[in-house]
Amino acid sequence: MTDVNRNDVKEYICVTCGKVYSKLDGNFPASQSELYAGFNYHLPTCKKCLDKLYEQYCIKLGNEDEAIRRICMKYDIYWDQSLANASRKITKNRSRIHTYISRANLLQYKNKTYDTTINDEQSNTIDSYSDLQNAKENGNEDISERTVKKWGLGYSAVEYQMLNDHYKMLKEEINPDDPIQDAYIKDACEQHILKYRYRDTDIDKYDKVSKLYQATLASANLKPKDNTKELISNNPDECWGNFEKIIETMSPADYFKDKKIFDDYDHMDEYYKRFIERPTDNLRNGTNVMDDEFSIKVNNDDE
Repeated sequence: MTDVNRNDVKEYICVTCGKVYSKLDGNFPASQSELYAGFNYHLPTCKKCLDKLYEQYCIKLGNEDEAIRRICMKYDIYWDQSLANASRKITKNRSRIHTYISRANLLQYKNKTYDTTINDEQSNTIDSYSDLQNAKENGNEDISERTVKKWGLGYSAVEYQMLNDHYKMLKEEINPDDPIQDAYIKDACEQHILKYRYRDTDIDKYDKVSKLYQATLASANLKPKDNTKELISNNPDECWGNFEKIIETMSPADYFKDKKIFDDYDHMDEYYKRFIERPTDNLRNGTNVMDDEFSIKVNNDDE
C-alpha cells in the first residue's frame, strides 16, 4: 500500500523508487482511473520516475508520441492523438508527459481512461474533420476529405474503403450518366456498411437491412448474377450444346476422370450421324449414301 498513515500523518510512497512524500498533489500525477481510487485518484508513480520512464520509452521506441501512448497504456490514461499534438506546444523546461497527463484530466475528458481509447479505436469512426486529421496523422492517409464529403461523417477508415470499393463495383453495371441510378447505388453502399456492422451483433437488423439492400438494387435495375443459369437451361430449345458447355466449364472433357458420367445414354451421337451428318454429306457431295438400318444392300453374286 502506498498510502501510509502514521499518527494521522499520511505518507505517500512511490511504488517505483520507494521515496516517501508527505502529499500527493505536486508529487503524483492525477488519474481518472478507478484502479487508483484508493490512492485518491493519483498515479502510484511519482513525477520524477514518470519523467525517467518517458525518456526510456522515447529511446526504446524512437518516437515521443509512442512513448506517451505506452505510458497511457501502462497507467490506464486516456490516449488521444490531438492531446499528444497539443502537448508538443510547451517550453523546453516543461515535461511533455506531465503536460499530456494534465490535459487528459481536463473537464472535457472526464471519466476517460485507456479503456475509452480502446473503445474509440474499435469503432474508430470519423465524426468530425478534426477526427479526419487525427486519422491521417495515425497512418490512415488514404482517407481523403473528398471521400468524407461524398459519404458524410460517421464511418471508420475501413468502412470508407468498403464504400468506395462497393460503389466502384456497382457503378460498372449501370449507365454512368443516370443520376437516379447513381443515387440508388449510394444508398445500396450505405446499406452494405450497415450489414457489415450488424452481421455479428443483431441478426434481425441484419436481415432487415439485407432485404432493403436487395430492394435498392432492384430499384437501380441491378440484380445479382446467377452463374448456374448460364450453364444450365430449363428450356429444351436451349439444351443443344449445353452438355458440352457444362463439361468444358467444369473440367476439360478429355481429362475428366469418370468418363461414364458422360456416356451417350440417349445415343445422340448415333442420331447426329444418321439424320444430320449423312444427309448433309449427300447434299454437299451429290452422293446417295443410304441409312444402314433402312437400306437394302444388293449382293451382285446373287443376281
